[in-house]
Amino acid sequence: DNCELVARIEVITEAKRLKNAVVNSLLSFKAKKIEQLISDNQMEIKKAEEEERYEEIPDLLQKQKDLKNISKNINKQLGRIVTR
Repeated sequence: DNCELVARIEVITEAKRLKNAVVNSLLSFKAKKIEQLISDNQMEIKKAEEEERYEEIPDLLQKQKDLKNISKNINKQLGRIVTR
């Protein structure tokens, strides 16, 4: 019985830890890049409003929505909760 118990214990190897660290680092980088794109898009929306280029705003808003969804998915994978 004791052998069964020992056999079920999963040992986290250095390779698994390294893989997790790399995946988390890449996801964190992607999250930061997406946040930058969201910020840039917000400035573009504001600029379009100021310059009265109203025909561009629906496309920019759709892009904003898509970027937010991507950000939400990445942060979910990282176990983060973003409230913005």
